[in-house]
Amino acid sequence: LRILKANRAPFINEATTGALQQGTVPVAPRYVIFGHTDLEADFRGLAGYKEAAEVGGIKEKLPHHHGTIRNFDVVLSPHFKPLLAAGAAVGATGMRASNGVNIDVYPLLCFSKHSLGRVSLKGTGKGGYGNIKINMLTPDQIDKSDFSGKRGYVSCRWYDAALILRQAGVVRIEVGSVANPS
Repeated sequence: LRILKANRAPFINEATTGALQQGTVPVAPRYVIFGHTDLEADFRGLAGYKEAAEVGGIKEKLPHHHGTIRNFDVVLSPHFKPLLAAGAAVGATGMRASNGVNIDVYPLLCFSKHSLGRVSLKGTGKGGYGNIKINMLTPDQIDKSDFSGKRGYVSCRWYDAALILRQAGVVRIEVGSVANPS
């Protein structure tokens, strides 16, 4: 949080005023933090953590939105794979270890507004394909890879990339998870 604020990273979600439903609370402006679902119990154990159902007035719900802690919306998904047995020795830490020897490391990715972008495939090229190039070789065409002309091939190439537009708005944190969440 200090790193993002020191770099003047803009918040993604604005402050909420709370909802009219009883039991909901307003929250401060937030960044988004992504992590694996194994970290659910760890986030719940943090002081000040609010479940997604407790947060009132959110206009846009994120898929897999789990809750809010301080200035972060917590998004947990199994797509964020841990680095198995990449940490220090387990010892008596009580941390999760797939091999029983070294702690599994879970990357957390924190983002601010306008820090990421992507190059889209849509375009104004032939048929709206933009930068997609489709190659076809029909069975009646002879090619160096098929001198007899008995096989046909179809291939496609394109450029599509995620971009970090503002490095100062992206932070990666590596953590461990408790072995037996209670």
